Amino acid sequence: MRRCITLLILLAGGLAETSWAQGGTWEVTAIDTALHVRTLFVAADGIALAGTDGGLLRSTDAGASWAVVGPVGVNDLEEMPSGMLLAAGREGVHHSEDGGLTWTQVLDKPDLDECGDFMQYTYLATAPDGRVYAAELEEDVASGQCKIEAHLYRSSNGTQWTSVSGISFFDSQAALFISSDTLIYGGKGITLYFNLNGPHPSKTFVVPFGASVTALAMDPHGHVYAATGLDIQGAGAGTGIYRSTDNGETWQPINTGLTDTTITDLAVYPNGTLLAATRNGGVHRSTDGGDSWHPINTGLPSLTVTALAVTEEGFVFAGTDQGIYRSTRAIATAAEDETALPDGFALAQNYPNPFNPATTIRYALPEAAEVRLTVYDALGREVKRLVDGLRVAGEHEVVFEGQGLPSGVYVYRLTAGGVTQTRRMVLMK
Repeated sequence: MRRCITLLILLAGGLAETSWAQGGTWEVTAIDTALHVRTLFVAADGIALAGTDGGLLRSTDAGASWAVVGPVGVNDLEEMPSGMLLAAGREGVHHSEDGGLTWTQVLDKPDLDECGDFMQYTYLATAPDGRVYAAELEEDVASGQCKIEAHLYRSSNGTQWTSVSGISFFDSQAALFISSDTLIYGGKGITLYFNLNGPHPSKTFVVPFGASVTALAMDPHGHVYAATGLDIQGAGAGTGIYRSTDNGETWQPINTGLTDTTITDLAVYPNGTLLAATRNGGVHRSTDGGDSWHPINTGLPSLTVTALAVTEEGFVFAGTDQGIYRSTRAIATAAEDETALPDGFALAQNYPNPFNPATTIRYALPEAAEVRLTVYDALGREVKRLVDGLRVAGEHEVVFEGQGLPSGVYVYRLTAGGVTQTRRMVLMK
């Protein structure tokens, strides 16, 4: 039976603190201190997923509501090129072909009955050729001590999986492909695997970091980032974030500005902006490739952040020990931060006017808001809905095409943030 979680929503306009990103802050989407958010993910169609100890949560409305749809203990999520969703964790690997509504197990759960709870159980990495790999932990207690080893499995369709022989990881929590046959995995340091698709894969141990690697990420420039933090059994501390500009062969620490060097997750914005989640320092942002970091924690009641995910529109979800939060505006670049936001909601006159066959309509938002922009004919009948959904703060424009419509007067109406504005335009053929 699907269980729904009651959510508390805070309106962005009611939050007093506006210290970062020219008015940016955080709003709560789900409060449940027992959730233990292990991972967050946003699919290409905007569906948000959260792996928690209370089950796999799903939201189709930007976090306004969540429902439990899948197994407990999911610690990694991926989307295949086909759109199939994969969830990996305590119960093995599950896949979904209906946008995360239902899940089917495709890889058995790991054998970890003797060694207690873990930060990770099974994690995923997708290669550039579209194949997905699952590293699943297994324990060896024959010696009287818990020895944790991750074995690698591969699938081209998300349903059938085969073991990749000759490869095993120790004390690892993250893996990242830098090419179709070269894999970086993070354990107590960084190891590179080469010729992964050949009969004899080779490996090179690159560098120890003095702490466990908890996350790996790559920016649009091909630079690779490694975060360090708690080990696989939740002990120890991190030594910060490291960057490689040569495909993982050498690494440099990049910790300037970090208030906590025990890192739990990394996220990369499409323009290269970096986000880091920390155990006790909240969320930090870098707009210069990691050379400097700045906290962006206004509105977060807890600085214990366990997971991050970025939406296509640029909003950010953050999993904390007090629930799931979302930024009230997109995480902007430094250049965008310096641009003043509009003073209020505004709907501009379309241009050109009169027009044939197309015209541009501009509107401004002082804060993130649900926006509806609709065109009506002279009799009040809806002609076309141009915008219907959440939009970030700033200036926006949309093109209205009048092809197939008769000449005459049309009305376009903006509703956002409790404000409604209307203007007229003339289609003249």
